[in-house]
Amino acid sequence: MEIWRKNIQREMKKEIIVFIITGIFCIILAEIILEVTYPQNKSFIEQNQATKYKGRPHMETTASSEEYTYNIKLNNGGWRDNDFILKKEKKRVLMLGDSMTFGQGVNQDKIFPSLIENTLPEYEIMNLGFPGYGLGMEVRALEEFGKRYNPDKIIIVFYTGNDIEENDDAVEIINNQLLWKNFTKNWKLETKIILSRYSNIYNMIAKVYRGTTTTITQPAYTKLLKDKEVMDKALKRTERIIQYLKETNKEDIIVIIMPTKEEISTKAFEQTFKETDVRKEELDTISGVIERILKKENIPYINLKKKGMNNNEELYFNNDIHLTEEGHKKIAEIITNNKEIIR
Repeated sequence: MEIWRKNIQREMKKEIIVFIITGIFCIILAEIILEVTYPQNKSFIEQNQATKYKGRPHMETTASSEEYTYNIKLNNGGWRDNDFILKKEKKRVLMLGDSMTFGQGVNQDKIFPSLIENTLPEYEIMNLGFPGYGLGMEVRALEEFGKRYNPDKIIIVFYTGNDIEENDDAVEIINNQLLWKNFTKNWKLETKIILSRYSNIYNMIAKVYRGTTTTITQPAYTKLLKDKEVMDKALKRTERIIQYLKETNKEDIIVIIMPTKEEISTKAFEQTFKETDVRKEELDTISGVIERILKKENIPYINLKKKGMNNNEELYFNNDIHLTEEGHKKIAEIITNNKEIIR
């Protein structure tokens, strides 16, 4: 009886081992097939103590949605630009922003930082824009990664859609003192990043879980318009970050105010805000307040909407908040034609 039991256990162990090996083989085979036939969007981020996350140096991947497919190639610092070097050979302009400046949806040679540099070869435009950054993270990126390159000018691209809301992660204000947060490594997030970076199967499952269709969502600031207390708190935080930016930088600073597509397009507004009580003129609230803060702090700025980025349906993707190639081209044209911005 004992011998029979041991034989059964031995056979069960063999079957379990065969099952595990077969499972691993099938997963590897599926990954190879997916990589060749249907590669998924892979994570290009890494966690960072100062900015929560940034790009992984030298990462290359392709990302796509229903409306676009584009290549991502990050440099030696993890930014979407050519490799950075410390030695300065021409006037250096540091450009900070979020996914708009990063150029989500468009290949690198078509994004506005690259187009500006091509138009003005006497300037080096260093692109530190990264998806998900708000003004607070952009200032942290400037301090942690940008200042070492000794820029002559700093350009902050402020996207009215979510740059106010996305400051919560980066900073706290206590007794009017600005306190930067330091981020510890989150192992749950790290596991997701690793799986997303290397596994097509994981990314496909995640895509199905999130939903495969693009839904039209209202800009993040619309919830602020309906809650005065939340709006006041967000604006106070933003104003203090702008003051800090001016206090801690001797370089020339200029802010580019970038509108949402709903601000410049009646069609986009009606598509996004149908069956709501939001009025189109309300969408100018954020840019108007930011303008007043910048005037108070004597920081020069350009409001792209007032400089010709208006009433054009081709500047943004239909079901995505980001700029098309035409949008990037238009912004590059506005900036290079306004000498006070770069020169």
